[in-house]
Amino acid sequence: MYCLIDTHTHLDELENLSSAVDRAKEIGVVAIIAVGSDYSSNLKTLEICQSYPEFVYPSLGLHPFLN
Repeated sequence: MYCLIDTHTHLDELENLSSAVDRAKEIGVVAIIAVGSDYSSNLKTLEICQSYPEFVYPSLGLHPFLN
């Protein structure tokens, strides 16, 4: 079985985050890179990463078309 890493997710946009994370683990995802695109989504992304340590990792950014 492969160890999968989801390298680009916008977890801050999900309504049922815990269900999505649980499902990812069930299908073999071993880590998720959560992407922020503006100030508020970056803050939310950091909060999510604190809730799922050693599974969700942040990638913070400022999208040029959103700022």
